[in-house]
Amino acid sequence: MKALRTRLIASILMLVLVTVVGSWLAMGAALRPLLRQVFTSDLRMAVTVVERLEQGADRKELERRWGVRIRKAPWYNGDLHPSPPESAGRQGLGRKAPTVLEASTLEDYELHASARGNLVFVKSQNGWLMVRREVDRPEPKLRVLPLLALVALGVVGAASALATAAIRPLERSQQAMSLLASGDLSHRLPEKGPRELQQVARTFNAMAHQIQQRLQAEKQLLAGVSHELRTPMTRLRLELEMLRELGPEPTRLNRMEADIGELDDLIQELTRLSRLELGQQPLSLEPVDLDALCAELAQSYPRCEVQGSAGSHRVDRALVHRAVDNLLRNAERYAPSGPLTLTLSPGLIQVQDRGPGVPDQAIEQLFEPFFRAEGSRNRHTGGLGLGLMIVAQVARLHGGRAWAERREGGGLQVSISLGQAV
Repeated sequence: MKALRTRLIASILMLVLVTVVGSWLAMGAALRPLLRQVFTSDLRMAVTVVERLEQGADRKELERRWGVRIRKAPWYNGDLHPSPPESAGRQGLGRKAPTVLEASTLEDYELHASARGNLVFVKSQNGWLMVRREVDRPEPKLRVLPLLALVALGVVGAASALATAAIRPLERSQQAMSLLASGDLSHRLPEKGPRELQQVARTFNAMAHQIQQRLQAEKQLLAGVSHELRTPMTRLRLELEMLRELGPEPTRLNRMEADIGELDDLIQELTRLSRLELGQQPLSLEPVDLDALCAELAQSYPRCEVQGSAGSHRVDRALVHRAVDNLLRNAERYAPSGPLTLTLSPGLIQVQDRGPGVPDQAIEQLFEPFFRAEGSRNRHTGGLGLGLMIVAQVARLHGGRAWAERREGGGLQVSISLGQAV
C-alpha cells in the first residue's frame, strides 16, 4: 500500500509540474505582445522627457511629474554592454549598470534600453542622458512564479492527503483479509464512507460471517460427535469386563482393550481441541524443555535419532507431546525401514523419514482428516487418518503452522512451528 500511495503522489506531482510549466510558457507567450507595448511606451516616455528637457523644462519638475531620475551619462558611448566607472554609483546605477539589450530609434532619437525598460539611454543634443524609473518593474512572469510555486505546493499537499484518504479503505480491507486468513474470523470492516465502499464492506462482512458460521458449525459437530462416541465406548468397556469373567482368550481381550483405550484417548483429545478452537477452554501454557520431551518420545521409536536443540518454550505440554508422537508414529508407519530423524531448532520441530514419499499434488492435503495419498503411501497401515490433522491444529493453536515437504533422495519431512515464545 505504501508503494501504491507513493506512485499516486508521484503521478499527481508530475501532473502538477507539467501544468505549472505549461502555464508558465503559455503566460509568457500571452504577455509578450503586452510587454512589448509597455516597453515601447517607456521608450516614448523617455524621449518625451528628453524633449521637454531640451525645450527648457525644469529637470526636477520633470522627475517629479514622470517619476523618473534624469542624469547625464558622459561615460556612456552607445555600447550595448556598458561597464560604468566607480563614479557611476553616485548616479544610482550601483557598481555595474544593467546590461543593455534593446536598441531603437524613436522620434529621431537614438536610444538604448535595458530589457526591463526601467533604464533608457537617450542621445540628446548635450550627449547621452540616462532616464531611470524610480521603481524597478520586473516582468509579470517573475511576479507570478512564486504564486505558481505556492499553488503547486498546495495542490501537492492536498493531493497527498487525498491519496492517503483514498488508499485508507484499501489498507483496512487488506488488514481485514490478513486477519481473516490468520484465523480471526470475528473481524469486520466498518460500513461507512461512500456508498460503494459501504457495499464492499457489507459484502466482506457477509462473507466473513458465513465462513465463521460454517466453521463454527463444523467444530460444534466434531465436538458433538466426540461427546456422543463416549457412550458406546463405555458400553464396550462393560462388555469387555463381562467377557473377562466368562473366560475368553486373554490376548484377544487385551488387544480389544488397547484399541478401545486408543480410541478413548483420541476422543478426549478431539474434544479438548474442539473446545480450544471454540474458545471454551484456554491453552495450558507452561515452560517446557522441548529437548527433554522429544528425547523421551524418541525412546519409544528405536530407529529415531534426535538432532539439534529447541530449548525451552511456553507451550501446552500435553498437546505438543501428542503432536510430536503423531509425527513419529506416522513416519514409522509409512517408512518401515530406514532411519527416522527428529530435528530440533528454536520454535521448530521436524520429523524426517526415508519412506516412499508422497506425490506433489497430495502434499497440501496430508493435514486433512481421513485423507490417504494415492500411490506409494496408500496401502492400509492402520490409524484413523486424524494424526496429521491434530498436528496442524496443535501448531495453529500455538500461533504456528504445519507443513510437509518431499526430501531429496526419497522420503518426507513434516515440520511444525510453534510461533513466538508465548
